[in-house]
Amino acid sequence: MDYAFDAPPADRELLDFAVRLISRAGQVSVKGFFGDWHSRRKEDGSEVTEVDEAVEELIRAELGRRVPEDGVFGEEGGATSGTSGRRWVIDPPSTAPRPSPAGGRCSRTISLTRTSTVRLSA
Repeated sequence: MDYAFDAPPADRELLDFAVRLISRAGQVSVKGFFGDWHSRRKEDGSEVTEVDEAVEELIRAELGRRVPEDGVFGEEGGATSGTSGRRWVIDPPSTAPRPSPAGGRCSRTISLTRTSTVRLSA
């Protein structure tokens, strides 16, 4: 199927990096959620788990190594400014409410934006 897009093509190297990174984040999530983990309530009343924090820390660390000039925004760590004009957005997990082999789900997304336009998402 042929799709036409107005946006320029994504940088293949960055896309591959993002896919590998989100795959690693997913592995950490699954291990963590099926293990012994704790949660707490944040000031806004929403729940955050140790797994959520560990995954965001992993993503931020890898982005810092690979693209240190890019900004990052995540639910747990807030915004970190960059100098490249690009910003990575770490989407929090979508869980129901704890993943299980009987049908629970857990997904994460990271997206790269430039001037408020999504350039890639994994």
